[in-house]
Amino acid sequence: MGQVVSEQPYSALRSRDIFSAWVIDSLPTFGSSVVDGSLTASAFAGLANQALADLPFADDNDPDAARRLIVELGIIGSSVACYSHRENLALARRDPGHSLEALRVGATRTPFRAYFSDLIGRSGTGHPNRDAYASLIRWNAPEMSAYRGVSRLCTVPSVFDDGRIRTYTAEIGETLIIELFKRCETLELAANEVLQPIWAGGTSTMGRDELAERFATARLMLAGVRRLFLNFHLGDERGALSVDHFVDVFRQYAIHWDHDDVPPSGPQDIQFILRDLMTDIQLPSFKRHVERIHAGLLAEERQVVTDAAVRPSLPRVLLDEAGLSTVDLATMSDSELASALRRCPALGECYLYLELNARLSAAHLMVAKKYLYKPNRQRDAAGAAVPAPVPNDKGITELTESALDVLNRARRDHVMTAIGRWRTAEVAALCGATVQRDLSMDEALALFAPGESSSSLSTSSLASSGGTW
Repeated sequence: MGQVVSEQPYSALRSRDIFSAWVIDSLPTFGSSVVDGSLTASAFAGLANQALADLPFADDNDPDAARRLIVELGIIGSSVACYSHRENLALARRDPGHSLEALRVGATRTPFRAYFSDLIGRSGTGHPNRDAYASLIRWNAPEMSAYRGVSRLCTVPSVFDDGRIRTYTAEIGETLIIELFKRCETLELAANEVLQPIWAGGTSTMGRDELAERFATARLMLAGVRRLFLNFHLGDERGALSVDHFVDVFRQYAIHWDHDDVPPSGPQDIQFILRDLMTDIQLPSFKRHVERIHAGLLAEERQVVTDAAVRPSLPRVLLDEAGLSTVDLATMSDSELASALRRCPALGECYLYLELNARLSAAHLMVAKKYLYKPNRQRDAAGAAVPAPVPNDKGITELTESALDVLNRARRDHVMTAIGRWRTAEVAALCGATVQRDLSMDEALALFAPGESSSSLSTSSLASSGGTW
């Protein structure tokens, strides 16, 4: 999404480039200095004001430029608010946006929040009037694509073309977690898109090979997401995200700008939400969770979630197509169920997908416990917990550990659990499906680049779809 230079005044382009360089190279260093106590919150705000002073009028930004500035101003706004809240938590709780009132933008010294709101209008996205998951993660991280073999399944673009990730501090762990979220969303998008035709219209219009290929591809993508979660704590050659930095620093930027607004958080990954809606989580608490994060999504995302929430789930579409109910699955004899799986292989394919989704959910829960809930319990037990701008007893979207446990159980106790009377390999044999094996980290990362073949990533391979998706 590059700039159209001919439509932009040179001075506006130049000022944005200088500002972006400051956000990339200077802001993280200043942020680290605030964290280690060598720079005050007010001094950081003063430096931010100096950088903001040279930005062009909001109306001088085309939609792409507006989106880039939303990313960068979002990081500045949450940095200033976070540091101010650390120094005066009582004031922050009374008036969470008070620190942003001192920020001014451009030669006319436009109030920061007004300028940010104007950028939202220019962006044409219905972005929330604060930073959001979409801007912090999807727009921020470099473009990513998901592949199966040589076929590209999807691409999640960036609003930047410099390959850099904007962060709050110089700690490499922040880059790693932003990359993690976007990598997961990319593979999740690929899985959702290949299953979308089945979710929308069942299997009556597709052959057995296409059905098998779609489900096998979706399971491969989820296996990749699961491995990304399981290995995240190990980091890579650049380093790793420490638990302390996550709890005490990174998640503290998910600060309120207004009472009851929705700061950015991993659960706002739109593809994760759609997968939960597609696979049928029957929990009032899940519906409340989705309603809670609605305000943190882009306008298009809000509509997608609203539409998906009223559709029959994928398992129920397939059960209806087979003329069966969940009660039928549970009460059938083994021979009757085996006959149904041979007659309607989509049921077994979907069961294998739901089982892998449950294993992915367990991996996600493990990461949440390692980086948030467990250290919070340990600090409480040791009397070492201290008040923080963002409390550590629950997630940003108000999910407690017990609520996340309930969601995990709901994904495990899905509507096709009755098929689980057989082992996975036996179900696969009955419906002629492939069994997705666990991936290594190298294999998971290989899903982001075209390869000669993906047959080695599952127990058997099917003919390529020729890039249909």
